[in-house]
Amino acid sequence: MSSLPPPSQIPAGWYPDPSDARVWRYWNATAWTENTAPRTLPAPLPPVIAPNTSEVPIPAGRTKPGKGAAPKWLWPTVIVVAIITSLLLSELAMNFAADVAVRDF
Repeated sequence: MSSLPPPSQIPAGWYPDPSDARVWRYWNATAWTENTAPRTLPAPLPPVIAPNTSEVPIPAGRTKPGKGAAPKWLWPTVIVVAIITSLLLSELAMNFAADVAVRDF
């Protein structure tokens, strides 16, 4: 009797090569691959698979990724900057008009 799980239940990863004890061989969860590494090194890490970004949770207060709602402070800041800019420009215009009026005389 064998206590090993059936090959279909062994997860993909690097294992001692069953035909050559000097190397590690990669098991892809179905069959042995051609990929090997010297056994003098620790077992290589399995390949990294990039996560599916469509399954990344969306932070609270946001809509879809890449199309997030504007921060709450953005519009009030834009309005205040616009008011200050218009006041400064009107002050400059009045000073310029007064300066031109003085020069005309």
